[in-house]
Amino acid sequence: MPLTRVSIVIPDSVTVIEEGAFADCAGLRDVALPRGLTELSGVTYENGGIFKGCTQLRTITIPPAVTVIGRYTFLSCAVLEEITFEGNTKIEQDAFKNCGNIRRIHAGPGVTRIEELDLIPVYRRIFQDCPGEQAKLKAAQTAFMEKYGGQ
Repeated sequence: MPLTRVSIVIPDSVTVIEEGAFADCAGLRDVALPRGLTELSGVTYENGGIFKGCTQLRTITIPPAVTVIGRYTFLSCAVLEEITFEGNTKIEQDAFKNCGNIRRIHAGPGVTRIEELDLIPVYRRIFQDCPGEQAKLKAAQTAFMEKYGGQ
């Protein structure tokens, strides 16, 4: 019988989570990432994302020490709706591909920079197939251009 609700607390001693660690864990709903985590390792192919296909994962908080979220990490997490970043984290291309339910992205107090001008051309690829985020990007671009476009 498949598990219908799984919660995981990853020990504080873990600093890197490698590709495919929780791939296709359809019952995974809650993950507590350790404060000392520094990397969610990326892959070069779609089948190896750490949380790929975790179709019940609704929220994720990225701890402040995480410096990179690798490619395809959250691929096809169809109900992922809320992401909180607690620090300055590089998000690689396609990290949230096919996450069409994202509604809220929070930047915690540890976030000191957002590289808008560098992020705008890449943003569509990071959140590919996430219509809610695409609409937010368009609104942000319009506001930015209205404020700074003529200078």
